[in-house]
Amino acid sequence: DPCFRRYENSIIVNAQPYERRSSTGLMHCKSHCLNSQIGVYSCRSFVYDNVNRVCDLFAHVGDQSPSRLLKFQTRDYFEPTDIIHCLSLTGESPDATSTITSLEDDSPPSPPPTDSTNTIDKREDMIEDDITSTTPTKALEWRPNNEDCPRGKQPTYLRTEGFELFKHDDSRMTVQSVEECARACTENNIDGSRLNCKSFDFEPNTSTCYFTSEAAVPVGNGQLKQRDDVSYHEKICVNKHFVE
Repeated sequence: DPCFRRYENSIIVNAQPYERRSSTGLMHCKSHCLNSQIGVYSCRSFVYDNVNRVCDLFAHVGDQSPSRLLKFQTRDYFEPTDIIHCLSLTGESPDATSTITSLEDDSPPSPPPTDSTNTIDKREDMIEDDITSTTPTKALEWRPNNEDCPRGKQPTYLRTEGFELFKHDDSRMTVQSVEECARACTENNIDGSRLNCKSFDFEPNTSTCYFTSEAAVPVGNGQLKQRDDVSYHEKICVNKHFVE
């Protein structure tokens, strides 16, 4: 496709899409991105969920800090090539695709890029394998085996500093350390209560963890909101050789 660069099995983490379009095909997703090159938010990239047919549009490329590109099966990352003739190929208004899921007004999308990004020929090398070890997103040490992950994989947690999962606090627990939060989430047991834990927020000032069965987009439907005194932790399954 001359209009888009495609990076298979990749997602953007530590970022918010400015728009999510559900139950839509890949061609419609591409068309909407091309038709969204002007306005408050210009489509600079998108992630397409091939299984659930969900299109997340972003106003920046995936490796612009603090965003990161992460390997993730069944989802593909795309960037428009800015070829002029591509705009004439769409023939579709921005409203012609399927249902739009609006994001929370209180949870603004990631801002457009202000700094230069890495060159495209280096982009593939920068897509990280399952977990990233650089700030602001990195993995916790607690990594026991768990039934939530398929054979050959085990759970770990992606940490995003300065963000919380907005309006998703199913359970809370006072702890001595963040590792206790990870252990409870991995065991799906929060202070004796069962919870299908997908992520948690950690508030170090009060030594409190807030657990939820939701995760942030693009893995789930939750929205991240900036909050300096909190870190967001999302459960993921990784190949064992990455953490052994």
